[in-house]
This record gives sequence, C-alpha cells and structure tokens, in this order.
Amino acid sequence: MAEEQARKSTKSKKSDSKVVEAKEEVVAAASAPTRAPMWKKVLFGFIGFFVAIALFAFVFTRDAQSAADAFIKDLQATNCQEIFDRTSSDFRLATPQEAWLAACERISPILSGDTDAAGIEVNKDGDVETAEAGFTIEGTDDNTYRIDLVMTKTDGEWLLDGLNSQNTGPTDSTNDETDMDTPDSDTDTEENTEDNSETTEEES
Repeated sequence: MAEEQARKSTKSKKSDSKVVEAKEEVVAAASAPTRAPMWKKVLFGFIGFFVAIALFAFVFTRDAQSAADAFIKDLQATNCQEIFDRTSSDFRLATPQEAWLAACERISPILSGDTDAAGIEVNKDGDVETAEAGFTIEGTDDNTYRIDLVMTKTDGEWLLDGLNSQNTGPTDSTNDETDMDTPDSDTDTEENTEDNSETTEEES
C-alpha cells in the first residue's frame, strides 16, 4: 500500500515537472527576439541614409534660401537702399550706389507679380561659403522674368554679390496673340506716306 502511494507520488511529481518545463519553453519562445530578414535591414538602411542626406541638405541650404527670399521681397517692395546695405564689397565696387538705386527703382515695379523659387545651390570651399538662387517672377508687363542671385557669406550673414535678370518672354499665349494683332510699324509708315502724297496732289 505504501509502495503504491509512493509510486503515484513519483508519477505526479514527474508530470508536474514536465508541465513546468513546457510552460518555460513557451515563455522562452514568446520572449525570444524575432530577427528581421536581411532584405528589410538593407532597405531600412538605404531609407535612413537618404533621409539623413535630405535633412542635411535642408539644414545646409535653409538660411541661404531665407536670405535669398528676403532679397526678392525687398526688390519687389522697392526697398533698394536696404538691399544695397546687404551687398558685398565686390558688388559695391562693380555697381556704385547711385547706379544700383536707379536700376532697382526702375525694375522693381515690373517685378511685383507671383514669384516661384527655382532652386538654390550652396557651395563651401574652406572658409568661403557661396550660394546661387534662382526665381521666376511674373512681371506686370505680362512677361516672365528669371532672377538669379549670387550671394556670399561674410561674418555669418549672407550678402548679395551679384544679380542677373532675364526676360524669358510672355507669361501666356494671350500676349502672343496681342503682339500678332499689333500693326507693323513699317506698313503704317508706307500707308501714311501714300495718303499724304494723294492729299498733296488733290490740293495742287
């Protein structure tokens, strides 16, 4: 009787130990970290690399783009003296203040239309940092203008080092039709000459 009870107790203990071991295996399997496939690791690596480059480029060009935007806003608002105060020494040597003010005040009213940034490029060579920014502006004369700014960074501030403007043509096809409908000046001169000669003959 005692031996039989001892056997039952031993079987019960073995059964309990197996249950405990099974539970431990389940818990271990659940807590074990799952490894991502190699292609996912490579993909995430490429994505992270390009995001880092884009973020660096944005930070690197942000202050230059802000300075270029400020120059264009001042140009459209005819703040010509304010622009000249933020020009480089090379710019002032090439363009005296009076010449700049005259040119700025002449073109500013035309460049007051919608403006789009056309891109910016920032370069750094040692301690020298330069930038080139482009803009397209719809002029009040129904033409589109391309404005290119050249800037240089001096003592932490972007200064205007050059400005180029180009008339790229009418803003839409309507202007082309208007130009085509305009009478040719040579033809008008010939017709007026003939009319004048006929009048002179009749008077004589």
